[in-house]
Amino acid sequence: MRKRNRPGRTIAPRKILYREWSESEQRKIREKILLNVNVNECGCWVWQGAIGSKGYGMIGAFGATTLAHRVAIKAWGMQLIDGLCIDHLCRNRLCVNPEHFEQVSIKENVLRGVGISADNARKSVCKRGHELTQSSYGPRICKTCKANQARGYREKKRANAVPT
Repeated sequence: MRKRNRPGRTIAPRKILYREWSESEQRKIREKILLNVNVNECGCWVWQGAIGSKGYGMIGAFGATTLAHRVAIKAWGMQLIDGLCIDHLCRNRLCVNPEHFEQVSIKENVLRGVGISADNARKSVCKRGHELTQSSYGPRICKTCKANQARGYREKKRANAVPT
């Protein structure tokens, strides 16, 4: 099923990005991309065309609208690998320079980022300075804080116990 981006346009189905493009199709799209970019001091090709709701460039290609950076990868002859996402190494969502992209797993992309998940993954100590260790059931924990919490709970429970 196709999703609506705006009235009259559809977001490109996956088959457009994952099929082989002819040399003339690649050349046509490259020209269209280069008409819509400004090169900044970092070498980013900053997209000047339409911008989607999440801050990425959008481009019309083959009768549908899709992400400009994914189209740029195909237009410069690289293959998109199913199951991987595009990591903007320059951290600029509007960059469409194929040299600034790397295809990585979603987990790797998140961990390379600047969000809460990435920040927490980089931590090696808890907020009290104790070492975090991997627990057997999933999340990393601070054994010292966990033991102190359990000790405090037991002491509170004993203090509130009704004598028989």
